[in-house]
Amino acid sequence: MVRTVYLIRHGEPHSIGELGILTDANRTLTPEGKEMIARQAKGFKTMGEHIDACISSPLIRAVQTAQIMAEPFGLENAIETSESLGVYSSREDLLKMLQMRTESSLLLVSHTPFIGEFLSKLVCGHVYGAMSFGKGDMARVDLIGF
Repeated sequence: MVRTVYLIRHGEPHSIGELGILTDANRTLTPEGKEMIARQAKGFKTMGEHIDACISSPLIRAVQTAQIMAEPFGLENAIETSESLGVYSSREDLLKMLQMRTESSLLLVSHTPFIGEFLSKLVCGHVYGAMSFGKGDMARVDLIGF
């Protein structure tokens, strides 16, 4: 069995202090961040990609990114959140969560440096020289026998 995992870092968020935002957890996407993710979602769908489920970090900017990315697939109201994708998550917890899932195609929304470290672990077997993710950057990994 092949499982496709799409990893995406959230879009551009407001800074702490803008719009009365006082904590990192409450940072929302900027209008430009929303627009960038919407363009990416449209292109993602146009390329013929498919997702069965979308799981996000519980932070607002990640959930907003997930909703925008899932909208072309009709999944915007079915976003799941998981602490396994949070800022201070462990790769082992995320791997365990993925092993319990049955979908063949998952979109995971998270943060740096965690998402780059997780991708490095999947692709290289270690996290040394973790892969870099800019805001809105995305990667596809096909996991065979997972």
